[in-house]
Amino acid sequence: MGREREPRRSSWRPGRCLALALVMLALATAAPAAGAAAPAAAWTSRWWQVAAAPSARFEAAAVTVGGRIYVFGGFKADYRVDRTYASYDPAGQRWRALGTLPVGMAETHLGIATDGQHVYVAGGFGGDLQRDREPGQWISDAVWRYTPGTNRWQRIATLPRPRGAGSLDVVGRELHYLSGNPADRVTNVGDHFVFHLDGRTWRTAAPLPNPKDHFSTVVHQGRIYVLGGEKGHDELHRQQRDAHVYTPATNTWRRLADLPVAKSHLEAATFVSDGRFVMAGGQRDNFAATANVIAYDPSTNRWSTLASLPAARQGAVVQRVGTRLVVSMGAVRPAAPQRTTWHGSAG
Repeated sequence: MGREREPRRSSWRPGRCLALALVMLALATAAPAAGAAAPAAAWTSRWWQVAAAPSARFEAAAVTVGGRIYVFGGFKADYRVDRTYASYDPAGQRWRALGTLPVGMAETHLGIATDGQHVYVAGGFGGDLQRDREPGQWISDAVWRYTPGTNRWQRIATLPRPRGAGSLDVVGRELHYLSGNPADRVTNVGDHFVFHLDGRTWRTAAPLPNPKDHFSTVVHQGRIYVLGGEKGHDELHRQQRDAHVYTPATNTWRRLADLPVAKSHLEAATFVSDGRFVMAGGQRDNFAATANVIAYDPSTNRWSTLASLPAARQGAVVQRVGTRLVVSMGAVRPAAPQRTTWHGSAG
């Protein structure tokens, strides 16, 4: 019988075990590597109804200033314009009628932006939509400044060319008006007009690489992000998935990851939440409203899908105010606006 083999000595050592545990802990708590999926923006799957908006409208322009949501213009039923504007206080769940838009200001397809103190509104299409004639509305080249603290308006400039369904954004002391439609409400132009608020002068900047209308924008860390949208407005309404970012310092555009779904008509339903850009609801193909909610993380160039809205809405107002999420108005289909308002908690 052969000699019995000596048992193999274990390689386990208490010190090695401790070192391995520390390495694993460090890896588990480290920041995600570039390109890794990060946690989604704070969102909710539970909604409750609160006081309805004063009027049913869709495609209104809206921004949040000082803890209140300000809503301007939009369409009523059958594409009749709403010339009023109002504010909503989510904390008190109170709507307040503020008055009528200034004479000469368009009611729909407005570019809108805020610097935290003033609200700026540019361009737009005005008057009830006349579907039996072309163009169906008149077009504006006016730039207005609204001061919520005094509820006063002032016309401050004229766009180099009249435009509707484009975007307006504030970066520092400059207003950037991007793309949209001319008077025919069909052609898409990539024009990029920049207005200096102190010098009161215009200049042109690098045009949007993919001209379109009804797209969403976000200003984040001094850059303008352009997300989704459509082409051809009245005739084609081809939904878009592309996204780009503009850097003012270099006057350059860069292509980003495409949206998971092509959609438009959610300009007032796109906002920054915990460093991510949330796009809630909107319009899909064949004018269909959607409850889809997606979020973009600029640090990873990745999209994620969040829990759906309480109902499908296009042209709605969806904003985050503190930890309160607000969904209001919009349409279940074109020319069928709603007043319903929901709240959700983001934290």
